[in-house]
Amino acid sequence: MTAILDFRQAVAAGSARVGGKAWNLGRLARWGFPVPRGIVVEVGAYDAVASHENVAPLIAEAAAIETRDVAIPRTQALLTDIRTAIESAQLPSDLSSELDAALTQAGIDNGPVAVRSSATGEDGEKHAFAGIHESFLNVVGREAILRSVHKCFASLWTPQALAYRRRFAIPDADVRCGVVICEMITAKNASEPVAAGVVFTADPRDGRRDRIVIETVAGLGDKLVDGRETPARASIDVLIDGFSPVRGELGTLPASMASHLTMLAWRTHWDFGEGDTPQDIEWAFDGEKIFILQTRPITALPKRTFPQIADQPTIWTNANFKEILAGVLSPMGWSPCPTWLAFKLFDLQRLCGYSPLEGMQLVRRFEGRPYVNASALQFVGWDAFGASPADFNTTFGGFQPEIHVPADNSFHRPARFRRVMAGIRLMSAIWALPKKLPCLNDRVLSRATALRRRDLIGLSDAEIMQLWLEVARPDWQPPFMLANSIGTIWLGMARRLAEKYLPHEQIEPLLGGLMSGQGGVASAEHAYELHDIAARHGTSGAAFDSAIETWLDKYGHRGFDELDVANPRWSETPEAVKELARNLGAATHSPQSARRVRDEAQAALRALPVFLRLALGWLVAKAEEGFRLREQTKSALVAVASGVTRHFALEYGNRFVARGVIEKRDDVFMLTMTDLWALANGDWSGEGARELIEDRRKQWEAWRACDPPPDVIIETSSGAAPMTSAECTEASGHILRGLAASPGIAQGQARKLRNPSEAERLRDGGVLVARSTDPGWTPLFLLARGLVIEIGGYLSHGAIVAREFGVPAVVNVRGGYDSIEDNVDLVVDGNKGIVTVTERCTRDGQGKCEEIQST
Repeated sequence: MTAILDFRQAVAAGSARVGGKAWNLGRLARWGFPVPRGIVVEVGAYDAVASHENVAPLIAEAAAIETRDVAIPRTQALLTDIRTAIESAQLPSDLSSELDAALTQAGIDNGPVAVRSSATGEDGEKHAFAGIHESFLNVVGREAILRSVHKCFASLWTPQALAYRRRFAIPDADVRCGVVICEMITAKNASEPVAAGVVFTADPRDGRRDRIVIETVAGLGDKLVDGRETPARASIDVLIDGFSPVRGELGTLPASMASHLTMLAWRTHWDFGEGDTPQDIEWAFDGEKIFILQTRPITALPKRTFPQIADQPTIWTNANFKEILAGVLSPMGWSPCPTWLAFKLFDLQRLCGYSPLEGMQLVRRFEGRPYVNASALQFVGWDAFGASPADFNTTFGGFQPEIHVPADNSFHRPARFRRVMAGIRLMSAIWALPKKLPCLNDRVLSRATALRRRDLIGLSDAEIMQLWLEVARPDWQPPFMLANSIGTIWLGMARRLAEKYLPHEQIEPLLGGLMSGQGGVASAEHAYELHDIAARHGTSGAAFDSAIETWLDKYGHRGFDELDVANPRWSETPEAVKELARNLGAATHSPQSARRVRDEAQAALRALPVFLRLALGWLVAKAEEGFRLREQTKSALVAVASGVTRHFALEYGNRFVARGVIEKRDDVFMLTMTDLWALANGDWSGEGARELIEDRRKQWEAWRACDPPPDVIIETSSGAAPMTSAECTEASGHILRGLAASPGIAQGQARKLRNPSEAERLRDGGVLVARSTDPGWTPLFLLARGLVIEIGGYLSHGAIVAREFGVPAVVNVRGGYDSIEDNVDLVVDGNKGIVTVTERCTRDGQGKCEEIQST
């Protein structure tokens, strides 16, 4: 076996053969980061030394040492003997024979080198081993290099190394030593660099994830790492439209290089940490160029959250996200989300004078799927407005537990005045917004349409990127969180009023029915119009094509899984839209049937006492107006967040193909926003882009192939795990419970669909059963007798459109998709939020299908 590898071979070998530091350095080189030239001694050389007859018995004796015994003299003496034996043992002959040629081939045979340990398990997400194993700088000559390799091997047996392994219960055999031999980064005619240091992609002091911290010393960085010198310290905030100016001191790092180092760090954050795992990066500046010396996860980052819930686990849920950010997003689609959502999710609270804690991790991914920090959102709702965690869960949907908040009245002093004032500001805003929002949405849509149609050929890469960053700014963004709250607040008032005077079983049919068939719901109108096209013009011919073209002029900025910029807009795929229209067939529901549902509810309303009738009617009308505005605002948001940015991304894709940076246009979506930004601004030449895309696609495809994680994940200091059965209620028997989203009772056979392209299965009606839905599913709602959706809340897209169409619907049915077998008979009770399986087909031991009747 080859004892010495180049960086390319080290990547292929993996961390188990070369250690964490070498594997990360190899990946840095593969993905086009500036790294020192070097080679890697794989761990087999250490294994050979450790198995030497004078070494192995001593290592075996050390296995019995416990944590409390590491510091005693007998242990110290044994460890000294192990290190002496290792340094005296002969290195494998192939290492000695290959060294000269490897140094020459790497171009580092004539100058000083760094010899750095690279242990297995080192520089990973669980264990950093920071400063535990030895490295040697300015090593000159073959014999000195071999002695340093010996010393790196021996450094696994220092008291601090053994104590670290015992502290974290890491078996000695799991830690083996590779070695990185790389050139020293020095200034011209000098023995050390102009500057060196570390850069953190989160603040290691307080855990802020929207801040990059640069620490700098003059010369070699080892004096910073071992604490011999206090570094200059500077910080940069990560904003939705770029980076803030540098604050603090940069020391000997020129200010002109700070932005380049920041971009290198943020690329590393995304390329190595997937945007979820902040990185601790060592760097050096030779007077002309910055080199990355190593990167590893920050393993002891403080948990940044509100002090009042700091002792509670973090609740991660895919509720609502499973609908709007469905499945495994592309790297380009996901990468803006953590920064953008951290800004947008608290828009409403900021508007009302509340200042949320900055820099928390509000979103992240598990197995590539997006989750949101329900703990933080529940707390902010309570702290800002006095809304209970239970109220949040009802509105947001999902199956997450509630955080613990103080048991006293949420409007008790001293928070009472602050919350009352926040409530007044909120009500003032939602009262005024309906007059302004339609014009604002129209303006955003018009600007987005103009920008999507703009010819970008005459613009430079940097100019296109400047446009991209501009559309992330508030003046391009409709106030979605405020629009999202209007219907919820008015409906909440209506429900609380109804609960005082009406039997529970009458409330949901009344409120939901009053909101049916009002018209003007953007994501419902496109479905009605598509059905109308098929009904009036058939499914082919010039009239049909012309009508589809007109439809695309209005709705072409939308699409399936539309918030992922990698997915085509309907305007790009007219044939897919035509095929959807052909598969729709006769609608089960129509504006007339929806109005009948509303008429029944209005008749029930007229039977109520005058005050209650007038109050409920007015509140529900305001709620319905709010839900309609919410859907219009989402349409405008999609036009910018996905439509405009996709136009930019495709232009970059074409340019990068022409330059040979990437192979195919759509490969651009396997890059992150940060990668694209670095390419556009000249911070990255594109070297290694194809390799990065190849590796990213493998990870993306692996995530897509794996089973989705549970809907709720609980994170504690010991790690993240699915919510236990004690914390949730599973579906049982033939009764599944969820949220009553749209009134009425429907019966039919279950039609389990994975995506809207399976619309053909609903041509003869049936109950649509889906994990989640987005506007691309809306035309199918008109075919279904009822809806069962695994995820969602009362304000989710599926619930709003189901009410508009008058389709009985139950959402937020935990495990509903997997619990319901295809083609079984279902009863969907949208009044009570209950789904009943009236017939189930199971297989006996001989594979015979049996019918089981529910009792």
